[in-house]
Order: sequence, then C-alpha cells, then structure tokens
Amino acid sequence: MSTDIEQIICGFHAVESVIGRHDIIEIIVDHNRRDQRMNQLHRRCNQVGITIRALPGTELTRLTNGVKHQGVAARIRIKPAQSEVELYRLLDKLTQRILLLVLDRIQDPRNLGACVRAAAAAGVDAIILPKDHCCPINASVAKSASGALLHGNIFRVTNIARTL
Repeated sequence: MSTDIEQIICGFHAVESVIGRHDIIEIIVDHNRRDQRMNQLHRRCNQVGITIRALPGTELTRLTNGVKHQGVAARIRIKPAQSEVELYRLLDKLTQRILLLVLDRIQDPRNLGACVRAAAAAGVDAIILPKDHCCPINASVAKSASGALLHGNIFRVTNIARTL
C-alpha cells in the first residue's frame, strides 16, 4: 500500500474543506490579508487547534508555485492515487450499484480538478486515470477540485481498456 504524500492545496474552499477532516501539517496565509473571510478561517483553526503561519504574499506565491492562492494555502498529507489492485479490492467490497468515472488523456489540471469535483457531487465510487498521458495530481488540481480531491478514490491504471 502507498504511503501518504505531502501536498499543498490553495484557496479558501479547498483549505476550509480539509479542516477537521484530514491530516493538516500547517496552514499558511498572506500576512497582509485581513478581512472577514480570513478572520473566519483563523477562528475555525483556533477551534480545532491548527496553527497558522503568516508569510508575505510573494513567499506564499513561491510556495504554491504560482497557483492563485487567495492568500491561503495548506500543507496536508493525502493518499496518492491508488493502484489497479486496490481498485479491484474496492470493487469487490461494493455491494450496491457502482458508479465509476474513467478519464483518459486529461492534460489540463483545472479540467481534472473540475472532473473530480463533479464526481464527488455525483457520488462516484472511483475515478480511474491512466498512469501515462494524464496530468499529475497537484496544487492546481486540488484548487480546481475545491477540496473534493481529498474525498474520492482515485486510481491510476496502466491500461484503461484492460481495466474496464
């Protein structure tokens, strides 16, 4: 089984969706942003005991590799995409009707994030991606998915046709 990986997610929706649900290493904010939304984030983090680190906006932009972060990011631990073997184990456990989303050759991380978000809303049991010819799951995907990336079962397979 794969070990957890560290991931940076950006934006208020993505960060707010993981508070209290996932292993947060730290939340980083732009030290110049002081508004109602940031105040609400600070209150929520204080309630659950998460420390916030403030950085200059330029440093936060560097840390997020230029992804639009809205002044907030979080370093979290997530499970990487799972393997074909793990997909078959999941399918064996499911007893009701199974809903799968199979994506091939998605190159734009924002498109992948939007697909993940839609899959979470539709109650998809698993998202199947090819190991090759598909963009990596990164901060841009996480931001576009608005937190849904952390709630779904994502599997990378060698050959989609064989898997199906």
